[in-house]
Amino acid sequence: MICWRALLCHFRHIDRRFQSDKKLSDPLFTNRVLRLHQDRACCVLMRSTTRFPFPTSTGFATWASVAAFVQRVSLAVALVLFSALGAHAHGTFHEMMDELQSELAARPSDPTLMIRRAFLKIEHADWQAALVDLEKASRLGADEGDLVFLRARALAAGKQWAAAKTALDEFFATHPPIAQAHVERARVLLQLGEGKGALNDYRAALKLTPKPEPELVIEVTEALAAQSLTDEALQVIGKGVEVVGNVPQLVIKAMDLETAAQRYDAALARVDAMMKLMPRPEPWMARRASVLAQAGRLEASRAEWTKLREHLLALPNLERGSHAMTTLLGQANDALTALAQISSTNSTANTIAPSKP
Repeated sequence: MICWRALLCHFRHIDRRFQSDKKLSDPLFTNRVLRLHQDRACCVLMRSTTRFPFPTSTGFATWASVAAFVQRVSLAVALVLFSALGAHAHGTFHEMMDELQSELAARPSDPTLMIRRAFLKIEHADWQAALVDLEKASRLGADEGDLVFLRARALAAGKQWAAAKTALDEFFATHPPIAQAHVERARVLLQLGEGKGALNDYRAALKLTPKPEPELVIEVTEALAAQSLTDEALQVIGKGVEVVGNVPQLVIKAMDLETAAQRYDAALARVDAMMKLMPRPEPWMARRASVLAQAGRLEASRAEWTKLREHLLALPNLERGSHAMTTLLGQANDALTALAQISSTNSTANTIAPSKP
């Protein structure tokens, strides 16, 4: 795992030197010390490239890209960023809060600690308390430019959409673009009914995220589909499957879109691929039968439902009696009954239909 203790140690050195900066007579020496610890922190990140799986939901592609970002941003922004990354490696909210409270007891006038606590409170959905901490950080001398993104997130958590948008616009005016900020603004713009702007932010977020999390891909796809941009939505979800892999939630979303767009063969190809990859083929056998029915290929659908039913009945009693297999067996029986009724209705209609002269 990444050496979080070493990383935070370097940032605390930066923080302490930052706090005592005004007391030192040689600013050049101070800046050298700051840069030394910042560079060492970045080295910890660079070494982590092969030692710790990167949490791509942060909007960065690699630990190296985080290191490059750290070199360009101010201390408070970097500390907030590492609080976010640390959430993947640290303990629960309460454990992190207890550790932070201990630091605050020793350094109650430290604005960076207030910023870190605000971040944790936002993640814990306590947005009003987060705003209070950000205000305290501001009064303690934190740079307003460093607080604006967290303030925007807190306002969005409190559904103060217009104020959140203003704060995010201010953030983009003064900071390098990051994927998470684009995602946050896209969500806010959707709430404000500004769909076009939201989609532009979503597109920018994907460009800044070479390997996005499945949740982001689905979020962008659904936003595009809601604006009737079906072709682009299919492109996004297809690229997501290509880059991230055959994650079931991505494949199911792709299938749903392809089926809605009547691209049944593409959906069936995804089902076939998943049947080869997944340990249990039964759910995908059911999906294949369902897609065939939606495509109007009723005989093929009947054959697939029958195949699934026979497969389930041939399983050992313990497997067949599980909740999942019992549910699938019920679906197969219901589908076969419905298909039989359709066939009977069509047969009757053909019988009573007058012959053509």
